[in-house]
Amino acid sequence: MDRTQKMSGRACGKLILFGEHAVVHGYPAVVAGLPRGATASVAAAAEHQLTLVNGRNGERIARARPTEDTKLGKAFNAILSKLQMALPINVNVTIDIPVGAGLGSSAAMATAAARAVATFAGMTDNLSVIESAVHESEAIFHGSPSGIDAAAALGGGAFKFQRNGDQSSMEAIWVDPVRIVICEAGPPADTKEMVQKVTNFYHTRENAVGSVFALISELVDEAAPALAEGDWQRVGDLMNINHGALVSLGVSTPALDSACHIARQAGAYGAKLTGSGGGGCVFALTDDRTEDVLEAWKDMGYSGFEMTIP
Repeated sequence: MDRTQKMSGRACGKLILFGEHAVVHGYPAVVAGLPRGATASVAAAAEHQLTLVNGRNGERIARARPTEDTKLGKAFNAILSKLQMALPINVNVTIDIPVGAGLGSSAAMATAAARAVATFAGMTDNLSVIESAVHESEAIFHGSPSGIDAAAALGGGAFKFQRNGDQSSMEAIWVDPVRIVICEAGPPADTKEMVQKVTNFYHTRENAVGSVFALISELVDEAAPALAEGDWQRVGDLMNINHGALVSLGVSTPALDSACHIARQAGAYGAKLTGSGGGGCVFALTDDRTEDVLEAWKDMGYSGFEMTIP
């Protein structure tokens, strides 16, 4: 291989449509891979270095070496180790979604980087090693991730996801393209801390929290066929209920609740937080009311952007 060449890799962001937090405890969730995510390039260098760049404004987010005692440095080291990359390389990752806001930025970063490094190393056929590198990187960022972010980053599309111990299952869901809007409704919280917060709540109020998880599971089961049928009003109603369930788990905020309320008032079918909560993003199912919702958010000081899923 010509080591002067630059190799590249791509990955999807993720949007949890239904099932946050419950999915960590073995309940199902519905997820969509986002058309935006991350792209990475790899080239030979004097030393190993990873640079993250914000694709929306071109600013550098972070830079790390695998020897550094930081989450990013450790994640980079995990990717290099799994892919047995001893030759010094420079990895540049451009992230096109908000970072740390519940849209799977860390999994998208790891997947794009792992794919680019694997291509550089001539290991593109070894999917299991790439998956292992992504999961180990995610564990550094999130402690005990459900695997849902990595699944979306690696595969894209819309799917029903469920974890059972160390194993997970995925069932593809056909969804007609539909417009959504995503709102950054506050600074993101630490995913690991939010997951642990709900886990602690579950351990102290097992019956009550278990009932909330069971409700969320029912919403997932009803949402999958509604998405496949394009019954957007039904999907929106289920989103609103799911948001209420997440509020009861203590992971919403006044800003997240406000952004959801504004979107519904502007004509969205439904709106809910996405990801671990505590801050970050909400999304609204809008279809032909996209501009109305974006304008309503803007009037209240929130920034948003449009996407089409799946």
